[in-house]
Amino acid sequence: MTLLTFIWNIDPEIIKIGPLGPRYYGLFFALGFVIGYKIMTWIYDRERLDPLKVDNLTMWMVISTVAGARLGHCLFYEPQEYLHEPWRILFVWEGGLASHGAAFAILGAIYFYSKKYKDQPVLWLLDRLVITIALAGCFIRTGNFFNSEILGKTTDAPTGIVFARSVTDNIYRLNDYVKTGEIKDISYSLTGATEKDSLMNKEVLIKVDFKGNLSKDDLFDFTNNLATTIRGIDQEGDKVDHIKLGAYNEPQVVSGNGVTSVTFKALAMPRHPSQLYEAFSCILLFALLFLIYRSKGAKTPRGLLLGIFMVVCFGLRFVWEFLKENQVEFEDGLTFNMGQTLSIPLIIAGLFLIFRSLKYKENPEEGEIHL
Repeated sequence: MTLLTFIWNIDPEIIKIGPLGPRYYGLFFALGFVIGYKIMTWIYDRERLDPLKVDNLTMWMVISTVAGARLGHCLFYEPQEYLHEPWRILFVWEGGLASHGAAFAILGAIYFYSKKYKDQPVLWLLDRLVITIALAGCFIRTGNFFNSEILGKTTDAPTGIVFARSVTDNIYRLNDYVKTGEIKDISYSLTGATEKDSLMNKEVLIKVDFKGNLSKDDLFDFTNNLATTIRGIDQEGDKVDHIKLGAYNEPQVVSGNGVTSVTFKALAMPRHPSQLYEAFSCILLFALLFLIYRSKGAKTPRGLLLGIFMVVCFGLRFVWEFLKENQVEFEDGLTFNMGQTLSIPLIIAGLFLIFRSLKYKENPEEGEIHL
């Protein structure tokens, strides 16, 4: 099989301004709320509600999404660690958000919100919100792709991508072993050659450019430590192979004009771009929900859009999890990982809402759930 693999080595920071480094993930996360706000304003105007009410709703959504996603990760995936040090739950910069946690938090927030604003019933509101949530899901998974996180399993499929960012970061750490030069640039190029026994291993040339002329001792220290640092490290700190050295090979060294280039062969390990699979699923789901609402408007049966969202979103999430690396170690011993386990009740609830909505399709308002 001919692989169409390419190497993904984008820096997750858009630009570096002193200690600040705004990230693509933050940009995409914010875009989800901004565009969602515009869509909800259009919906309120279409149904002759005051569009200014979207301001309060957006505030509730932002708080519940961020808090729920953070708590969901801490309690679902690493409860022992965060219950032992609960203050670390607030350390959102360490990473760790769970979409299932956000889903449960949003449901709770909308319940209390609807109690306060009686003209916006629970199901009526959730049916419209899931349109924007599906789009936000696309943006967030795209942000995960730019972060090179939520990694897929190794694959020989044509869609395989080599996530080299963590490898790049590890090579930069080898500066500690080099006294006479500083790494200027790291580049990768695929040669197209493969190991005989594995379609998943593609030969890659890694070129490291140093400012200055390296001494023999520095070059020895650098190459001697490549084997232990070439492995990538994912966001949880567990080691995951992205590129491996295989059999040791002597690097080629070229010096001149104040630059020393060290080039060595390695093996690239393509992985499923599971983030893009989910992003594509979410954009199709958004289109489906938007078209249904646009055609039916206020006559949309209560719970129908919410039910479709839960079945499709979490049903596909259940499928995509088979192609992803487990996030934490305890999942390795489970038949279904945590993401799949949490998806099952949401899928069942979604099916219930769809069948229930059909009962009230002639009189949507009668299908509202009053709690």
